[in-house]
Amino acid sequence: MKLAVTGCNGRVGRRVVLHALDEGHQVVGIDINDPSSFIEDVDARRITASEAFSFEKADLKDYDQALQVLQGCDGVAHLAAYPNPGDYVWQTHNSNVVISWNILRAAAELGIKRIAQASTCNVVRMVYSKAGAKPDYFPIDEDHPCEPDEPYGLSKVIAELQADTIVRGYPNTRIASLRLHWAVPNRESAKRDDPVRRRNDLWGWVHHDSAAEAFLLAITAHHDQKGWTGHEAFFICAPDTADERDSMELYQTFWSHVPIREGYRLEGNAGFFDCSKAKRLLVRYLTIASETFNNADDDFASGSPGPGFGFGTPGRSGVQRQGTPSTPPIANIPPRIAFDGSPRNVGGFPGSFGAQSRTPQTGGSSTPTGVPLGESPLQGRVALDDVTDEEMARVLRRHLVPRRVGDGDETPTGGISRSRRTSDSGPAASTPQRHQQEASETFPIPYDAPGGDITHPIYKWEVDKRRQAARTRALSYSPPASDPIHPSFEHIHEPGGFRRNYVIQRANEQGVQEPAVSNNFIEFLYLFGHFAGEDLEEDEDDSTLLARDHEAAEGSSETEPLLSESVMSKRSLSRARRAARRNNVESHGDATVTQAVLMLLKSFVGTGVLFLGKAFFNGGILFSSLTMTGIALISLYSFLLLVKTKDVVPGSYGDIGGALYGPWMRYAILSAIAVSQLGFVAAYTIFVSEGLQAFVSAVTNCLKLIPVQYFILMQLIVFLPLALIRNIAKLSAFALVADVFILSGLLYIFGTEISVIANRGIAKVELFNPKDFPLLIGTAVFSFEGVGLVIPISDSMREPRKFPAVLTGVMLFLIVLFGGAGVLAYLAFGSEVQTVVITNLDSKSKFVQAVQLLYSLAILLSVPLQLFPAVRIMENGLFTRSGKSNPKVKWMKNGLRFAIVMFCAGVSWAGASDLDKFVALVGSFACVPLCYVYPAMLHYKACARTLRSKVADILLMIFGSIAAIYTTYQTIALMAAAQPEGKPGLAFSVVLGLSAPIGCCEVDGTVIAAHLSILSYEKEP
Repeated sequence: MKLAVTGCNGRVGRRVVLHALDEGHQVVGIDINDPSSFIEDVDARRITASEAFSFEKADLKDYDQALQVLQGCDGVAHLAAYPNPGDYVWQTHNSNVVISWNILRAAAELGIKRIAQASTCNVVRMVYSKAGAKPDYFPIDEDHPCEPDEPYGLSKVIAELQADTIVRGYPNTRIASLRLHWAVPNRESAKRDDPVRRRNDLWGWVHHDSAAEAFLLAITAHHDQKGWTGHEAFFICAPDTADERDSMELYQTFWSHVPIREGYRLEGNAGFFDCSKAKRLLVRYLTIASETFNNADDDFASGSPGPGFGFGTPGRSGVQRQGTPSTPPIANIPPRIAFDGSPRNVGGFPGSFGAQSRTPQTGGSSTPTGVPLGESPLQGRVALDDVTDEEMARVLRRHLVPRRVGDGDETPTGGISRSRRTSDSGPAASTPQRHQQEASETFPIPYDAPGGDITHPIYKWEVDKRRQAARTRALSYSPPASDPIHPSFEHIHEPGGFRRNYVIQRANEQGVQEPAVSNNFIEFLYLFGHFAGEDLEEDEDDSTLLARDHEAAEGSSETEPLLSESVMSKRSLSRARRAARRNNVESHGDATVTQAVLMLLKSFVGTGVLFLGKAFFNGGILFSSLTMTGIALISLYSFLLLVKTKDVVPGSYGDIGGALYGPWMRYAILSAIAVSQLGFVAAYTIFVSEGLQAFVSAVTNCLKLIPVQYFILMQLIVFLPLALIRNIAKLSAFALVADVFILSGLLYIFGTEISVIANRGIAKVELFNPKDFPLLIGTAVFSFEGVGLVIPISDSMREPRKFPAVLTGVMLFLIVLFGGAGVLAYLAFGSEVQTVVITNLDSKSKFVQAVQLLYSLAILLSVPLQLFPAVRIMENGLFTRSGKSNPKVKWMKNGLRFAIVMFCAGVSWAGASDLDKFVALVGSFACVPLCYVYPAMLHYKACARTLRSKVADILLMIFGSIAAIYTTYQTIALMAAAQPEGKPGLAFSVVLGLSAPIGCCEVDGTVIAAHLSILSYEKEP
């Protein structure tokens, strides 16, 4: 048998793989992490060395990947999941729910009829509950109510409901949900020091080999018998507790208020869970003759775990398997089939018909006992092959005991389960309504009835066939589903919408494949809405959306909350909004390589390219060229480290840090992102102010010299209303205009610089500037800073595996672009190059004036995008509620946005006199740790397995830390240092506290030169 094991790198997953290989099965291991990451583990080495094992790396949150990796398999053991609530509850719940549905649905679609999925004992609310465990009775069995109040248990309850849904649509599928307790290698490992946790998990445990055996039993049990089909849940726990005290002592000390079910006694170290259902149904249908189960009947009868299958420490057979090579499995022996079509077990198994049947016969049905293995009581077995299941069910129904006998409330073989009792009695019980009600009941015979373990599958099979016959028409007819709105029409109002619609329709008419199209600007905005992988989109409509969904499902009033505030965290709200978001924006994850390249270029190319001329002056042309290349290559290496880490630990940049180091790392990463974005906003504000000042001075022929600070205040008129925009898609028009202006400005600037060099020759340059070279490092990091968009662009690709090559190509191109921009500007203007190279151009040219204005406006329109991630990160940290229905919260958020904008304006005001130094400070203080230190730390913890990779990560961390500290200190020192005065007799300096572009005008033969806050007037001889 070919088995698929998801989560094969986990503790239980590896044991399932090993046991399956030892039994001769072919195994496909599926995990999001490569087994080489766990090569130090003995199990991993044994698994990877087996020729019968193959590995498929897949993200099972993607349905297409789940469908692909399960092809050709005969059974599925699904163990992939987040194993506990963790620090980020939304990740546990959402991932587990999506993964379980994808696996179950994909397996059913592929015709895989044997599925076992890992559930948890926490479905009944145990150790992860903040309120603690609250059992209704002991021992807990499968009839106990499932009322989890935390995301992990809830995700498993939903997975079991998904299994119910699958078997209704695919009636021949059999799914087992194994509610595992704490899986450990031995009983000693299950002893916790925390008495509260031990109390809330009821001192339970299960040996990981026993859990693995349970999975194989659930999958390899024959599903073609007319017995167990559909979905069943089983508790898989050790028969004893992990505590040395007697169970009755534990009960009287902690749980004396909880009733004990009649007929049960807590003797010795007896466990608080009832696993009798698993012992009946899992073992009774296994028809592989093996010494593993020779004495199973006696073992289970005595209450101790049987060899190889006991839920506690495994017995002799299970231990031997670990050291024996793989052997071919013993041939499966088909089950005996009685004349009425019901299944019959072979001798030797617990609960089967042995030489001495302890179960009374019911309903007059005759069942032969003591059938030897290999002999058949049937002659003419082939004659039944053409008999339909409906005919067998009709004949079988004659031999079953009626549900109600006479006018009383009698029930056969012990009656109906308490939760399934009906109110009809007497003659009315034979009406069609009664038959309809019987058909709707899941289990006609309860487990605790005398002989229930024998008769239950027979009654259940008959009811299942009756249901199938009743809904044949419903299953054979599927009404046509309404076609969804095509993306080309859905976004026809966006830029380029009509053109995209025409191209797609034309392709359909010609019968060719539709070209890949995308809303480029919308997608770019989507990336800012998921900066560094974080979901930063506004949740203003979440309460309305959730309330509407809850009202539709439960009929509740509008004022009734979906969940209590203590359970519904701000992150849960943010994630709940994604479904509504997908209705307005194209689905992501289908970007081509070309689209990814364009998005990366749009992410990196901005204002930084205009600062590089001054940066090369600060460092010297040779030193700057080498440093820029080195910074780019180190940045590329760091970005690739982050991508590799994300493949191992899914999530956003902050989530990865939180998962590996704890909440403090998440806060550190998000704080660095927010600080860097605010620094960009302040730098952009200064840039726009100087650009507008140069434009006004040039247009008025220097008649008006407006201080930079006034332009900063003027920008507040634009920033304050734009900062209140919650939906980032509304900024698409601004992004479109900004991109056009930036592209036009860069082309003109490069052309002008080449023209200046051709006309005037190369200016005087230095190879190395020992005074200001630290400024170059910060500016270089500022230019190549794009780590925040690495994760979302990678996630947006159709083929994420190509992203490293795409990123490498883009970074190499940027080395040429940025290096060329710096070299051109420095060679063209030499020591006179300005912080913003536009101010070096001929200010009298109307075209230059237009470029100054348009480029300044482009950056002005880009500021809200830079501000958006920082604002949302701070709002997510400070506010837990939406302001949609709460004006107070909404205006508090508005006040925060106003305060952030004013703070950035204040920083811009203070740093306006030293723009180049301010840009270097932002790059050194915020961007260096974000780009170099944190990715190396994450990769070291998650991926570094070899000495070489560990040393490389440590060196990168050291380099980033030293670079951040040294360059930050040097930049601050340069900003604090006084400007040198001009030489006496040649020039005089006047500190005006103003800023104006150098060479902006010429009055009466006097060239007015201004650099930052110092205006130097030099009279020509």
